[in-house]
Amino acid sequence: MSGYNGDRPSVLVVDDELAFRFLVREYLDMIDVTAVEAENGAEALDKLKQGNVRAIVADIMMPVMSGFEMLERVKSNEHTRTLPVIMVTANSASEMRDRSYQLGASSFFVKPLPLDEFLSEIKRCLH
Repeated sequence: MSGYNGDRPSVLVVDDELAFRFLVREYLDMIDVTAVEAENGAEALDKLKQGNVRAIVADIMMPVMSGFEMLERVKSNEHTRTLPVIMVTANSASEMRDRSYQLGASSFFVKPLPLDEFLSEIKRCLH
């Protein structure tokens, strides 16, 4: 899948669970945003090299490279540090939220995603 589809902005969706990526892709489609998908942080960093992504939605707990490690690398790279990163997790512990913000996340959501709030945050990140 390309990182750009006509005039639609693209968001990189990073999660090892196919069902969650599918759900987020459906949500993004509702607001005319294209999803570019990656299964883990390492794959996400490779996809970012292709450009055209305007924001990232990333799970925290993933194999190969966690969302936290990916977030650290995104925020330390001069080409990607300004990208908004929305962290998501099934773990509602405040430590997850706090660590996400410490590392530079734009926002944080606990799964299952609250649709209206999530889409509002995506729109805010893209404008």
